[in-house]
Amino acid sequence: MGAEPPLGNTLELRGPADLAFVDRALDALEALWLDAEHVSPIDQTMFALALSEILTNIATHGTGEAGSPADSAESRADSAADGAAAGASPEPRDVEIELRIEADQRALTATIRDTAAPASIVWGEVEMASTEAESGRGLALVRAALDEVEHTATSQGNTWRLRRSIAPEG
Repeated sequence: MGAEPPLGNTLELRGPADLAFVDRALDALEALWLDAEHVSPIDQTMFALALSEILTNIATHGTGEAGSPADSAESRADSAADGAAAGASPEPRDVEIELRIEADQRALTATIRDTAAPASIVWGEVEMASTEAESGRGLALVRAALDEVEHTATSQGNTWRLRRSIAPEG
């Protein structure tokens, strides 16, 4: 398990849903940018921000470990406001993430599959949290940074599809 070298402008990564996975994914994304010179710095930054937010939500809210941030009532309320899974499972679960990123001439795309409990997201209620709030901005940032965000939840986990169109060169 771990980062595999980018294949052209494609990256595949698998591992446990933890913050170390988020770091490995972002490091691998930095390596991918070296082979994707056509991607502008703003597109790189916005895509990396969205990817980081989704992966971090999975790592911090997806396991449902007792005593973890995902298990507290306050965190569940924050997660619901953020559009993440409310009412995380009380039993700890070993959550795995499978990530595939592609950078072609027109777009950056990521497909993220996890084995976490299905996340219940009401996209119509996802909005930027107030400036006083300590959390609750993640999915609003993701939506602002990307052209398309799709989420599908099943009993086996969640699938996220992220897409950002690449700004034309020039």
